[in-house]
Amino acid sequence: MNRRETESESVFFSRLQDLADRCRRDCAPDCTMFLDEMQCAAADAFLQRQAELAYQFWGGYEQAERKCCCLYPDFLEFDPAWVGCRCVTIRYSNLQTLEHRDFLGAALGCGLKRETIGDILIEKGKAQLWATDAAAALLVQSLEKVGRGGVRCTDTEPFSIVPVRKRIEHYGTVSSLRCDAIAAVVTRQSREKAVRIIQQGYMERSGHTVLQPSEHMQTGDIFVIRGSGKFQLISVSEPSKKGRLHIFIEQYK
Repeated sequence: MNRRETESESVFFSRLQDLADRCRRDCAPDCTMFLDEMQCAAADAFLQRQAELAYQFWGGYEQAERKCCCLYPDFLEFDPAWVGCRCVTIRYSNLQTLEHRDFLGAALGCGLKRETIGDILIEKGKAQLWATDAAAALLVQSLEKVGRGGVRCTDTEPFSIVPVRKRIEHYGTVSSLRCDAIAAVVTRQSREKAVRIIQQGYMERSGHTVLQPSEHMQTGDIFVIRGSGKFQLISVSEPSKKGRLHIFIEQYK
């Protein structure tokens, strides 16, 4: 793990601790900006140790991948309105073929930071994205073009696009759930090359950089291998007579 990655993780957890301290002091809900799935997993593990506080991840709809983390006193019931995010609908010509990166690039081009934007879902002629209240207001006011075509932007339409998750399936057999064994399966490389990938700091699991090839994974873990993609360990079989484990992994597309 390089110095920059270490500092980034330290800043992330420091901000979470500050948020927890403020919530506890003020006895009022407080929220992060949008977190990716790795950050959500890391925040979940960190916040389990915070006394007198409850927390909920919310990204505007149940299946959201990018979510804000809302902390609140444990005597309250969670209200999604605390999060302060809303749906922005972008209408464009059916003749245009636009992708996720086009809409994200256009949003960032308005001067927004990535953490203010949640999930972006697309269907023919329409895209809907979740954004913080301030980011949504800026998009409605400023976003006039995505790609080469003009768009119409509003925050008054209800969220209606059904999310479709495209995944690539990986199956393999390993002797243990060590990170180097898992990395070898999804990269289709030898165990020795997988070890080098980890030693170079190219693998992240649950929001932290994997330091040791011998680190063990668990079902449900989300991990990233730089240059290969983002994955989730979906299921692990019972050991065979020879002690081997059959694993099923999904790769985010």
